[in-house]
Amino acid sequence: CVESVQVLKPASKMSDKVVAIINRSKSRRITNEEELINALKDRYTIKLIDFDKGCSLASTAYLMHDVDMLITPHGSQEGAAIFMKDNSIVISINGRGYSENWFGYPFTAMGRRFFNFEVCN
Repeated sequence: CVESVQVLKPASKMSDKVVAIINRSKSRRITNEEELINALKDRYTIKLIDFDKGCSLASTAYLMHDVDMLITPHGSQEGAAIFMKDNSIVISINGRGYSENWFGYPFTAMGRRFFNFEVCN
């Protein structure tokens, strides 16, 4: 998974914050990923991470150690947030009426700010 990561650096150094976007290739996909990237790319370093083919524990820790904000559809990949910095932010996007906020409990206890967004059609 480390080899497939794309890192987009902002043209200007407005912030040293890193935003990771973990998307899925099939179900629960962020369909407006391009718009999301365009909204963030001038201000933040963006890491586009693909866990669809699997990722070792050590590689996951390496990829996430400098991440300030994680944006991802709800799913097991959210567990990668345990390797993020203190006071970081996790944004979980829930779609199609499926909602689970149980990731929020351990992340909040670990010093992460957890936001659970429901997609409305």
